[in-house]
Amino acid sequence: MKFLGEPKVIFEDKDITKSISSKGIGILAYLMSKKRGMKIHREKLATLFWNDSSDKSAKYNLRYTLWAIKKSLKNYNMDHIILSNDKSYCLIDENANLECDLEYFETMAEEIFKGNWQGIEEFTTLYKGEFLQDFHVYNNRDLDDWIIYQRERIQKIYFKGLKKLSETFCELEEYSKAIEYLEKLLYMNPLDEDIHRRLMKIYFLGGNRVAAIKQYEKCRNILRTELNISPMEKTRKMYENIKNGDIKNQEENKGTVEYVYPEFFILTEIIEQTLNTYPNLLENIKDSYKAELIKIIPEVEMDEGQWNITYLSPHIEKLRIFRACGEILKISLKFGELPIIKVNGQVDKISREFLEYVKRKFPQVYIELTFSYTK
Repeated sequence: MKFLGEPKVIFEDKDITKSISSKGIGILAYLMSKKRGMKIHREKLATLFWNDSSDKSAKYNLRYTLWAIKKSLKNYNMDHIILSNDKSYCLIDENANLECDLEYFETMAEEIFKGNWQGIEEFTTLYKGEFLQDFHVYNNRDLDDWIIYQRERIQKIYFKGLKKLSETFCELEEYSKAIEYLEKLLYMNPLDEDIHRRLMKIYFLGGNRVAAIKQYEKCRNILRTELNISPMEKTRKMYENIKNGDIKNQEENKGTVEYVYPEFFILTEIIEQTLNTYPNLLENIKDSYKAELIKIIPEVEMDEGQWNITYLSPHIEKLRIFRACGEILKISLKFGELPIIKVNGQVDKISREFLEYVKRKFPQVYIELTFSYTK
């Protein structure tokens, strides 16, 4: 089974994907995204994949789809991979003779993070594209949110793996390999200055100062073209040091891919005071919104580690948080009026943008602020 890129189900080199419905493929992907042998509530699957149906219809549709999947797989002696004898659960048989690119990809990533470099090339080639590429179920926001979460989670693993490989080969002074993995990263995220800086440094260490300077120019040009901004100070500083022939004193940014988080001062106050007024509000909030909320209010609790979602662009990050907070305020209206938000100080730039966003996207939400100032 292949779920990285265009989803495919293959038996002995024969593509049998078209014999399974779109939602059937989605269910297989969902089950394989969990640990083999993990029981998944059938009710959860029914609600996720048939969100616009009644409970009775959703459960019937799930039963029929599971039957149809098994019928298609039975022609190839593969129907045993899904176990659903218990009417409450279904799962992937942990002993099934089954290969899945997603499962293999995550296993290999764990090995790379541990420092085991066997199969490096396979890791870099397994990622054929985003999870369930071009897969879409009409008018199903919950399922879309789950797919987006998985895509970004898997992409983050891929980025982290490539970054780890580039760091290792740089330490081994195999600069061409280090550059190869960074170029893969840059192709997918050309606005990430951290990747540009790493390439600048490696080109310089490899004795190619001209290439390092050209890399800075590429960085500067794409930032100006796409965002109309200049490179950050540390990128400019590295450029100046490279021109002068010395980057020993340049601060090195180690670790995972860098993400830039804007500050959300008053926005945080608005959400915290609303949650304090309606403490049961979180029980009515989707996990996809909580995953955004936890970025500005760490005390919010979530299951299964789903809070650990990051995005590659600060602009995308900001808009996702805005959307989640707007939805939370809209849902809070079911409990009563919004509290008058008491603000200590001035409204910061990001929060002003949020207030304008709410006016446009959520006209039914009225936020009243009162101000006090401390010296």
